[in-house]
Amino acid sequence: MEIMSSSILRSDAIQGLTINSQEIKLLQYEDDTTAVLKNQRSVKEFISLITKFGEISGLKINTQKTEALWLGDVPPFKLPNNIKWSNKPLKVLGAYIGWNLQEANRLTISKKIIDMRKMLFSCVTWKISSSGFHKTATVEVELYRLIDQTY
Repeated sequence: MEIMSSSILRSDAIQGLTINSQEIKLLQYEDDTTAVLKNQRSVKEFISLITKFGEISGLKINTQKTEALWLGDVPPFKLPNNIKWSNKPLKVLGAYIGWNLQEANRLTISKKIIDMRKMLFSCVTWKISSSGFHKTATVEVELYRLIDQTY
């Protein structure tokens, strides 16, 4: 993955998005890679480079899981390898992005609330006495109730 990533980052034929004078082409975490590409030519070059790399390494794009999100005013084009354009927000590095910012924010925040609930419920303890099990709620459970009422 590292050799492939370096090749993509060094390629002049693959253009990413420039934010604050920094070009961003890839977002990666463990084995997940998100390509941030500027135009159709960059998409073709990106797919071509991954295909060549795959011939050597065995790495392939999982087209069943791969979706693309168009962020621009030029109409989307036909993507190679049966990759489909998404009309819903997509999850990238734990946050949702997409045209519908309210929906993307809702999905991102909902996931965070679920994660917080799991964490907070793990703080509930049980005490055993001669009369049976007693649930001892900690301060975190009260915080959970406040969060739950907010959303």
